[in-house]
Amino acid sequence: MTDQFSTVAVVIPLYNRAQLVLATLESVVAQQHSASRVVVVDDGSTDGGADAVEEWAAQRVLPFELVVYRQANGGVGAARNAGIERIGDASWVLFLDSDDLLPDDLFARQLAGLADTRAVAAVATTNESYFDADDRLLSERLWLHNQPSRQGPLGVYLNPQGVDAYLIASDVVRAVGGFDARLRHSEDKLFLLQVACFGNIVRIDGAPVLYRCYAKKLQGDQLSNRPHQNSRIRYAHQLQKRLPPLLAHNPTGNRGSAMVLWKGWHRAGKQLEATGHWRLARDHYGWAISHRRFSKSLFRWLYCAARAR
Repeated sequence: MTDQFSTVAVVIPLYNRAQLVLATLESVVAQQHSASRVVVVDDGSTDGGADAVEEWAAQRVLPFELVVYRQANGGVGAARNAGIERIGDASWVLFLDSDDLLPDDLFARQLAGLADTRAVAAVATTNESYFDADDRLLSERLWLHNQPSRQGPLGVYLNPQGVDAYLIASDVVRAVGGFDARLRHSEDKLFLLQVACFGNIVRIDGAPVLYRCYAKKLQGDQLSNRPHQNSRIRYAHQLQKRLPPLLAHNPTGNRGSAMVLWKGWHRAGKQLEATGHWRLARDHYGWAISHRRFSKSLFRWLYCAARAR
């Protein structure tokens, strides 16, 4: 793969993580294959995060162009979309959360895996680690790509790494149209399911991306934990709207997609059932049944139909 086709842009949404994002940036600086551009989108932080990033950058010579963009708070999807608009002509994009740490050979491994293939993305393992407020490790879990032969949306569904583990072709990122900024739940999953419709995804072995989770964040005000009671319902509708047109041009990716669509509708039905919206729950279970006729959605449909009378 020539340098022309190996330029990497990194998009980092930032909201009230000034104490974490500098270590994230240091892990990007340490990459054996340097990024060409890093875009930090401060999504209305109140802790001076963008200022901290600019001060950090002023004290060193960076191997990449750094762009710091400030905007009013709009959520993680809106922040990532603002980053997409500023990646320039990079061939590949990685969406990195402001509390992640990259192994120093990640880009090199991902680009090597993508070399001489027509894959649209390369995905690494993720280590989801939980710390207390004093940085003591409480627990960790590896998200492995257990079924690398699975491709298309089903492959993403069966291998639930976060978007921060994916290096994605920039033309595919733009073709998808970015993230649904109205979602507060599964906006990254919806995005990745669409990416998978465009071609194969290469699974990369080696050291994982470290996803740092802090116990204090469970009560915190972060981009990813705003209220999202309606997002599961919107997710199902957006999944049905966006996936079938893409899959119509990708017979390989189409295999197993019915499982993905069924799951979206079934979970939306459960959300509506839990809040007592029996008719809407019945309808959503009905759409689930259209993708998997003989499933537990059938029993939930019968129950909600009876309650809706």
